[in-house]
Formats: sequence, structure tokens, C-alpha cells
Amino acid sequence: MLTRIRRQFSPAALTLSVIALVLALAGGAIAASGGLTGKQKKEVKAIAKQFAGKPGAEGKAGPAGLPGPKGDPGAKGDTGSVGPEGPPGPEGPEGPPGPTETTLPPGKTMTGLWILQSAGLSEPWVAISYGLRVEPAPNLNYIMENGTARIGDVANCPGTSAKPAAKPGNVCVFERFLFSGHFSEFRANEPKEEEVGQLLRFEGIKDEGLPQAIGSWAVTAEE
Repeated sequence: MLTRIRRQFSPAALTLSVIALVLALAGGAIAASGGLTGKQKKEVKAIAKQFAGKPGAEGKAGPAGLPGPKGDPGAKGDTGSVGPEGPPGPEGPEGPPGPTETTLPPGKTMTGLWILQSAGLSEPWVAISYGLRVEPAPNLNYIMENGTARIGDVANCPGTSAKPAAKPGNVCVFERFLFSGHFSEFRANEPKEEEVGQLLRFEGIKDEGLPQAIGSWAVTAEE
């Protein structure tokens, strides 16, 4: 009998019919008491559960709703930490050459070496070239191997042949080694020549061979 009833009614309709039947049979009791008793509620739920069908398949999602109103901006966050340093960029093109100095700046010093090889000459010359013009022409000082001044003043030359130095406005020629000869003269250069270097003349000692010497020099521009 239940099978024929299920065929004639859908699960939902059948459930509603059973509930209506129960309510009709228990109508007097419900009216008298004002509602179903606890036992009656359980019986109705059990009957409804017995004849209820399985849940249907999930329906398709409905269309998206309209966007809501724009919310208020949030509070400003804390400043983030500094990120890691990036790799160095590519090397840039070479710049134009800077100006070339032709004159030694005031108070600056240049140093160098000098050597004398007579090459058969009994009175050879030694040329000392500054490389940069020294203006005005410096005062000449020649310090012999024993530390005394052959010309000029030792006070103008605080250095040594190993570490040549000169006070501003002076050129100091230091003698480190001299063999078979002695200082003969310093050439009286023209003023412009004295700004670019000095000439030294040596003289050999008779019967002792040709003169040979080495030394160093320093020149400091006047401040």
C-alpha cells in the first residue's frame, strides 16, 4: 500500500499529507492543549523523516550581486624597512681630459734623480729638468755628500739624498756619490731656463780618471 501511495505522490507532497492526517486525528487534543505535546512532535518528525526524499542536486549559482559602496580608506601603515642595495650600474663613458698643468702649484714639490757618466769628457754637464715650470725661478742649493753646502744654504734643504726635500722657492741638488771629480761650476742660466731646470758642470781630477756621480734633487714652488 505504501508503494502505491509513494507512486501517486511526490516525497514532499506525501510528507505534507501525512502531517495533515496526523494533525486532523489529533485535532481535538491540540485544540484542548493549545499545541502538540512533546511525544506528538517526535512522532510527526519520525513520520516526516520516514517519507522524506533524498536532497536534490545543488542548484546553479545565481548572478553576481551589484558591487557595494566604496569603503573608507584604512589607516596609514608603518614605513617599510629599506630594501637591499642593488648591484652597481654599468660604467659610464670616459670623460674629456682635464686641463694639463704647465706650472708647479705654489708650495708643491717635485723630486727626481740625476746621474753623471762622463763618456770620455773631462768636464761633463748634468742637466736637471723639472718637468713643470717653476715660477719664479727657485734659488739653487748644492749639498755635497758630506752634508755641507757647496752653494746656497743647508737650511734651505731639509731633506737628504735618499729623501730629497726643499723649502718653498728653492731647488736642492743632493750629491750621493762622486768619484774622480769635483764640482766645477753651475751654469748661469737665462731666467726662463732656470724656471724649467738647472745645468751642473763637473771637472775631472787629473790622473784619477773621469768623473762619475749620482744624486737626487727636489724643487718646491714659492708660496
